[in-house]
Amino acid sequence: MVAEEENYARQMAQMARKRGGLRTKYLKGGISAWNGERTEGQDPKISSKDLKEAIEEDKVKRGEIFLLDVREPEEFKEWNIEGSKNVPLSQISNSLNEIPKDKEIVTICPDGNRAGMATFMLQRKGYNIRTLEEGLTGWSSTL
Repeated sequence: MVAEEENYARQMAQMARKRGGLRTKYLKGGISAWNGERTEGQDPKISSKDLKEAIEEDKVKRGEIFLLDVREPEEFKEWNIEGSKNVPLSQISNSLNEIPKDKEIVTICPDGNRAGMATFMLQRKGYNIRTLEEGLTGWSSTL
């Protein structure tokens, strides 16, 4: 793992501990050093195709699905999925009042990493939540 990537992983683990109240650590050596598996229950996902169909069925406009984009505001301003709400990952625990508990939540980020962290954090708080599989990268190819 490149030193820069490892430093980023360390910073994300620290942020999850401090702001999300999670007991997290980073995996030295990256994913290639990991032998475990994640289950669907730990990391529920929605495909770009399924999300696109839900949007076309007006599920976002009707309020059945809440799109939660966890990127930084500058990233969000560049482009986003119409109807999504921007709450940066670092602000999730301070912004729970902005995230409805009575709707299905879909977390969004560039590749699914930050969104996956947000999904895990909010799952622990009782939210019905899924991560956009492959993030905005996958979304772009679906469009």
